[in-house]
Amino acid sequence: MKKLTGFCDRYFVPDWRDAKKWYSVWAFVVIGLSESLEGLWLWMPADLKAHIPIEWMPKVVVLVAVVGLLGRLVKQGDKDGN
Repeated sequence: MKKLTGFCDRYFVPDWRDAKKWYSVWAFVVIGLSESLEGLWLWMPADLKAHIPIEWMPKVVVLVAVVGLLGRLVKQGDKDGN
């Protein structure tokens, strides 16, 4: 557990331990755990639907939610690239 905490301290935003309080994190959790993902299929553009089999939709949405959550937590750097 100490290695995981060290990794998070190094690569995540300084206040990552407070992530459970952020609305955006809760939104990603709801998306990732949602059972009614077929509704999202209706909103997708037809050209994107052509590349994703309907059976993959739940997995794709969970993947997007996980990547979005990680993107929210990872340090983005400042304008100088640090």
